[in-house]
Amino acid sequence: MGMYTQEMKSELNFWRSLEVYTWKVVRRSPLPYQWIGIGLVVLVIIASVANVKSSVAGARGEREVIERAARVGDYETARKLYSDQFTGGSGQKVLGAESKLEDLVYPEQKLAREIEKWESGLAENPGNREIMRGLAQLYEQVGNIEKVIELREQIRILDPNE
Repeated sequence: MGMYTQEMKSELNFWRSLEVYTWKVVRRSPLPYQWIGIGLVVLVIIASVANVKSSVAGARGEREVIERAARVGDYETARKLYSDQFTGGSGQKVLGAESKLEDLVYPEQKLAREIEKWESGLAENPGNREIMRGLAQLYEQVGNIEKVIELREQIRILDPNE
């Protein structure tokens, strides 16, 4: 056992002497190579931390990959994976597929359902300015400017002071 300890000490001495020699070489250099190296390491760490937020690294399952892709705006990937998982690639929906996930993957469908709800509210309460304002905002989000102008004109007719 004493021999093994001696080998470890000699190996440790080798690495220690290599470290001392490296630091001597670095200190003689007129350029701050060690600071450049440290700066590059810090830059790589910062860049990787920033990119982890927009990647799907660490996702535990396909559902989580779909959620992460949709949250960062990669709808093409999210829709492809969603289609493969919940429709089996056939295009027909699987009963019981989660609507929250579908809303993430297809945000325009969520807006369409919201518009339908507000339209039915307006049909029940014609002339309600608050419903018209909400509906105009939803149409503005989907880019239906003609409908926005029409609703705002109706609001103006109902209340000229607005």
